[in-house]
Amino acid sequence: MSAGTPPLRQPVRGFVPDLAAIANLGPVGLVVTGQEAEGAKADFVSRYFAPGAGIPEDPVTGSIHATLVPYWVARLGHDKLMGLSGVGTRRMARLRTDQ
Repeated sequence: MSAGTPPLRQPVRGFVPDLAAIANLGPVGLVVTGQEAEGAKADFVSRYFAPGAGIPEDPVTGSIHATLVPYWVARLGHDKLMGLSGVGTRRMARLRTDQ
């Protein structure tokens, strides 16, 4: 994958975390994100793992979506985004930036 190509959604959905290794990151955790398919309701999908903080996988990732907005705005070229969080919950978040 080149630096300008966004990661795709399928690897995010299929990602199997090594929670013991991620726990070594401390309470900060790890975010995995990828672009949704063309025509999907969401622009991107994300998953957040913070086993070092007692959260194996956060099913909602709302605060993480806020940190991902600048990343996806830069790659997708628009300031209103829809994010999809977690694997099981499929919660949508409407996001926008005032940059």
